[in-house]
Amino acid sequence: MTLKLIIVGASITGLSLANMIEELSLDIEFVVLEAYPRIAPQVGASIGLLPNGLRILDQLGCYGRIRSIAGNFYLKTVMRNSQGHLLTESRGDSVSERLEERTGYPSLFIDRQMLLQVLYDNLKQKSRVIPGKRVIRADLDSDRARAHTEDGSTYEGDLVVGADGVHNIIRREMWRIASEVESNPFLPDEGLRMIFSLLY
Repeated sequence: MTLKLIIVGASITGLSLANMIEELSLDIEFVVLEAYPRIAPQVGASIGLLPNGLRILDQLGCYGRIRSIAGNFYLKTVMRNSQGHLLTESRGDSVSERLEERTGYPSLFIDRQMLLQVLYDNLKQKSRVIPGKRVIRADLDSDRARAHTEDGSTYEGDLVVGADGVHNIIRREMWRIASEVESNPFLPDEGLRMIFSLLY
């Protein structure tokens, strides 16, 4: 039986998931609903891509294109001890070169819109990504999930994936649906935690 997936948001997450489904030839039928009237709008800032993320993008077949249009992440690296004394200083490209020697991938800097475009261009089934479909509500019954859009359309599937940002509608809808089923189903929403790591 084919799983039907509704991906809300043609974000980096949403388009990466669509690429993964295609790359792995999974028995999943999907649609990506994007709120903006066009794919890869010029919103958001540039982002840094580290070796761990580039490895995944390489597995999706996107690395070559990204490498050709992205810039070096580091201009200069300076390390100081807790008293502020200089420990080491190096050109940025040498840091990126060392990362590439050790991991197989450098660190790159790319405009978010360009990364979205690469992910979209890599899709074989572009018609499954539909712009201008702002999701305003989601619901479910015993065996189906639905996403309702601002223009009155309804998309039905087995699963709805929220990939439209930190403050997305699907997250709010999950809370709403859960509270209708059970009082206090989750701990209070205390915000999101960010975890950073250093890779050498």
